[in-house]
Amino acid sequence: MIKLIEAVTNRMFFVVRKPKTVMIEYILNRFKFNKKKIAIFGDRLYTDIKMIEITNINSILVLSWETTENILKESKLRTYYVFEDVC
Repeated sequence: MIKLIEAVTNRMFFVVRKPKTVMIEYILNRFKFNKKKIAIFGDRLYTDIKMIEITNINSILVLSWETTENILKESKLRTYYVFEDVC
């Protein structure tokens, strides 16, 4: 799929997957955000929350079918806030 898009647009693409921190670092630099004044949320411990933890930003975990309270208790990863849902 990426090769198709590259061929049509005549541009090279760089694929980034979590927990690589390139996305967060770009946004922090582009918009001059202060890490201590923001928080980022996610629902997956080993992608979203891991990426946020690496960048030393406050994280908000939203429990889901992917991450339950039991999975969180067994994990070494920690999050600043935990919410049962987004409602």
